[in-house]
Amino acid sequence: MRTQLPLEVYSAGIQVSRGTGGHMDRYMGCFDLLFVRRGMLPIQEENQAFQVVAGQTLLLWPHRHHWGTGKFSDDMVLYWLHFDVAQTGQLPPSKQFQIEEKVDVPQYATVTRPDVLESYFRRFLDDQATGCLQPHSASLLVNLMLCEIARPPVEQVGTGQKAVLAGQALAYIRAHLHMSLTASFVAEQMGYQGDYLNRVFQQTYHHTLTHEIHLSRMGYARWLLLHSSQSIKEIALSCGFSDANYFARLFKRYEGVTAVNFRRLHAQAEVNYD
Repeated sequence: MRTQLPLEVYSAGIQVSRGTGGHMDRYMGCFDLLFVRRGMLPIQEENQAFQVVAGQTLLLWPHRHHWGTGKFSDDMVLYWLHFDVAQTGQLPPSKQFQIEEKVDVPQYATVTRPDVLESYFRRFLDDQATGCLQPHSASLLVNLMLCEIARPPVEQVGTGQKAVLAGQALAYIRAHLHMSLTASFVAEQMGYQGDYLNRVFQQTYHHTLTHEIHLSRMGYARWLLLHSSQSIKEIALSCGFSDANYFARLFKRYEGVTAVNFRRLHAQAEVNYD
């Protein structure tokens, strides 16, 4: 099967700020995708100013003047990516970028799942650093990034009493990931019967409390693997697992790769310091 690549991808990297620099003043002949993972980026494109904060993306357009309007925050971590669309022709006046006329990517967005978007950047950067990045796989990864940016917010769960209760249960889980959590323990701490709270939670979020505990723990584990120097055993304890082997099995079941290989896969990147 032969396919034509929809995107031409050039390069990507990470900008880590020490609070001394700012974004350069320039015109570019391609799209410049910026994803702020931590801190804040002050920037302007033509007549539109932006303050891009953690968890947000900005898509700068080709042949438009952009420049930094201030210094990077001293804790800023920014992923950047340069790419173009094959045979773009005349740029549309809208600030919506379209992939094959099916997915609308907003120019400025708050990402629904920033950890997922970061994982795509990390995969891209690892393949780029090791020389394994091929045009087709690069195009597919960037398409995944753009689709993730375009992903709509999680469906509103409402403001009724049951939805509020489910939200409180979710908040409790995420605030106590270091503890040995079970669905019955969460219900007991919140003063409800386990079956009732689980039913309310499932009606609201479409999965069980137990599944949410696993999902939240895996999300925290991914973050620790990428951003800490903790050992696998220490990460297991931080995520509420007394048995590191059980944590390792569960991580592989949810992520499709071992924790060690996940960390190794995302270890390499082109890093710029300012």
